[in-house]
Order: sequence, then structure tokens, then C-alpha cells
Amino acid sequence: MGSQVPHHQLHFVLFPFMAQGHMIPMMDIAKILVQHNVVVTVVTTPKNAARFAPIFAHHNKSGVDIRLVELQFPFEEAGLQDGCENLDMLHSLGTSFNLFMAANLLRKPVEKLFQELTPPPSCIISDMSLPYTIHIANKFNIPRISFVGMSCFTLLCFSYLRMHNVKERISNESEYFVVPGIPDKIEITIAQTEGLPKDERWKEFHAEIGAAEMDSYGMIMNSFEELEPAYARDYKKLKKDKLWCIGPLSLSNNDYLEKAQRGCKKASIDEWQHQKWLDSQKPESVIYACFGSLCNFTPSQLIMLALALEASKRPFIWVIRESSQLEALEKLIKEDGYEERIHGKGLIDKTHLITVNGTIRF
Repeated sequence: MGSQVPHHQLHFVLFPFMAQGHMIPMMDIAKILVQHNVVVTVVTTPKNAARFAPIFAHHNKSGVDIRLVELQFPFEEAGLQDGCENLDMLHSLGTSFNLFMAANLLRKPVEKLFQELTPPPSCIISDMSLPYTIHIANKFNIPRISFVGMSCFTLLCFSYLRMHNVKERISNESEYFVVPGIPDKIEITIAQTEGLPKDERWKEFHAEIGAAEMDSYGMIMNSFEELEPAYARDYKKLKKDKLWCIGPLSLSNNDYLEKAQRGCKKASIDEWQHQKWLDSQKPESVIYACFGSLCNFTPSQLIMLALALEASKRPFIWVIRESSQLEALEKLIKEDGYEERIHGKGLIDKTHLITVNGTIRF
């Protein structure tokens, strides 16, 4: 399970949650750690590993030791569609709870893995959404540090909303109230608190996360204190000083081509074609339309967006995630003359997020 390294060498085992916004910063953490002469193992699943394996192979050629360990994902056991291993592979975000449950069914395979890893693991860095890893940490007597990509502001607000039982005290979901305990006066409604548990399943899961956090050594965050000084200070107090803001992690990577490629499947058009086309456009003239890896549009919404971009009379790049809803758009592109009408004016990429320069307006 590893190359020949001294048993006393530090060995960090990282557990990213299976979603792009969670995995990419965790991979940045892995690359930061190996710069300090520690062994790093990243535990994930086959399809998620495939998104990052080429990048890690490139880094390992330089002598660093980042290992990707693949565990079979129990999607069938959790009631997910065949082959679903990432939040962006769900047909509907309404089944996201199943993915969280599947991810937390990996406890036994991970326990077996830990018995085989060399050198013995020294520390776990786990996504907050994987509370089962606290049991691994306790069994092998090593510290668990949780990782969260949200801001101190968000977590402080959620903490005080739970402490004060705001959701139970306010019956009208549209009624504005002041978030208690935080440095600024912020008014929101219950309907806007999407991060709070929605039903008993989520409440139980959040309770597991809370218990794991209480038992963890500390927390690292993809934020920085200068961004939100008052909230970082207050949340650090709440965490009894066991909080470290280490962001923004994206700045640790200066390889722009790697940043464009990581976490992605092969682009539907060549990245150099992107760049050549962009270089031919006037500065600040191109519309860049991208709605992330989780947004699910209906076919009619996709068609309306396509027609709106065409009607803008501006050059554009539209990045679309692969989904089961693309058939209607493909028909528009191929059969209704859309492709010919936007030729030379627009690019549609169904998989790839690109690096951009001053040519683009967002």
C-alpha cells in the first residue's frame, strides 16, 4: 500500500467529500502538505480518482508522495443510480441525502485500509460531511481535523441559529428576524436558512456531524481572517481556538492549466481552441456563462438560455455540465440551425471550465 518510507515519517490521510467544491480544495491541501516532506494518501472512489489521477501523476514525477486510494462506492446499497459517485452525477439534487449516506458507508473498508497503510497514518483530515471518520481516528488513536469550505460567517450564523432554536421558535417562514449573537445586524427569514436540517433524516445526520466535530482535534477552513476578521475571531472562540483559516487554497496553485483541468472530464473542445478564439476577440467583449457543476436546468430553460445568448449579439462561451437534460439542447444545436447561426460567435463546452483573461465579462 505504499513505497518504502520510514515508519516514523508523518502520514496524513485525506478524506474529501464527493463534490467538486469539496474535492478541489482538498487536493490543494494534499499538494501543500507534501511540500513539507510528509506522505499524503487521498481516499476516494474510482470515478473521482480518475478526475485527479493525471495531475497527481505529474506531481509524483517530481519526487513527492501523493497517493490516490480507490474504494468501491456503495451507490446501489444507498439507492443511487448505477455508477453515481459524485454530487454532480445525481439526476436530481433531491437524492443528495442518499449520496451522503453512501459516502458514510465506507467505514469498514477504510478500517481495513488503515491496517495496510505504510507508514502508519499520523493524522486524518476529513471533510466535515464524513462524520464516520471520527470513528476511524478513535480506533487508530490519531487526531482528526475536519475541513470545511464555507466561511466563518456562515458557520457562526448556523451555530447561533441552532443554539437559539430559531427554527422552532418562528413559525412564519417568511418573517424576518435578526440572527442572534453575531457581530453585525443581519436580518433573514427561515426560508433562507437552507443549511439547517430539513427533516428527521437530515437532523440525525447533522447530529452525527456535530458529535464528530466535538470529538475532533480541530478544524481548517478555506477562508482567511482578513476577509472576515470579526467572524473568524468569534468562531475561533466557539471552537476553543482549534480553528485555522488556511485559505484561499486556490492561490497555492500557480499552474493555470492544471487549475483549468483538475476535476474535469476531457473537454468537449480543445482548451487551446478556447484560448485561440478568446485571443481573437476584443477585450471585455465575451460573455462567459457558467452555472457550476450542480445546477440542473430543465430542457426549456436550456433552450431559453441558448436563444438569449444568441440574441445578445455578443460573442460568448457557455459551459454546460453533462446531464440527462441535454437532448433538447442537442436537437436545437444540430437540427434547428443554431450551430450555424452562432458559428464564430459562440462556443459551447459540455464538460470543461476554462481559465479566462481580460477578454471575458461574467
